[in-house]
Amino acid sequence: MTRPATVLLGAGILALAAGPAFGQVSSPRRDRASQGDIEGLRLVIGGGLEFASDSDESEMEFPLTLEYNFQEDWKFVLESSYIRVNPKDPAEPSSSSIGDLETFLEGEILSERRYRPALTIETGVKWGTADAPDFGSGEIDYALGLIASKEFEGWDADLGAVYSWIGSSPGLEAKNVLELSLGAEVELSETFALIGEGVYSIGGDSTFRRGGGLGGGLAESGGGFEYAVGFGIQLSDSLKAETGVGIQADGAWQGIVYLEWDFSGEG
Repeated sequence: MTRPATVLLGAGILALAAGPAFGQVSSPRRDRASQGDIEGLRLVIGGGLEFASDSDESEMEFPLTLEYNFQEDWKFVLESSYIRVNPKDPAEPSSSSIGDLETFLEGEILSERRYRPALTIETGVKWGTADAPDFGSGEIDYALGLIASKEFEGWDADLGAVYSWIGSSPGLEAKNVLELSLGAEVELSETFALIGEGVYSIGGDSTFRRGGGLGGGLAESGGGFEYAVGFGIQLSDSLKAETGVGIQADGAWQGIVYLEWDFSGEG
């Protein structure tokens, strides 16, 4: 077993052994509709559309995310997407593929106090299931990170650091990547919130989406500062939407619409 795999396995065992703590898991990578004060088991399903275009091609991606809180402060996340690329040159054919399958384990290891943020551990595996080389590397990647979260009156913030071990395809040596992120949500009313996230990545390209919301595709272009800004809209007790724009380090932009359904029955 590789060293990254050993680290992730050990972290997962510690997570399961730790048992429940206080509060809910928090992460700047996820739509905050899946967080809150609801106790017990929780199932959240999210899906959406991301659209990007440049001089060479346009791309549509339909992310799908499933989150399951098997304990109050620990959750399992399953994530993938459907991708379609349409070249601007009529002579070139369109192409499509199911994206890589990603699995995550997240857990709060330190609860929030008045003068102390909550601390969450995140472990992830990208299984390399997408068609290579056009839509993925075909290799298994690993991620390990920590996220500090704090709630203030009318807004909250998350500060995270995630390191990813990127598998190298034959004949190509990929670079590992460190991502530093800062996300915030400002409550404008009971229905609307302003949401923003910035990510600074060092090394290679990130292969992990980490959610289908506004920050889902950040750090995928590799190296430099990227950000996303938009609005969260609480459509009902169990349904929330996010819409906005993501700007990547190479100047490319994405239009994003994302919905989350909370099936906890605790509206």
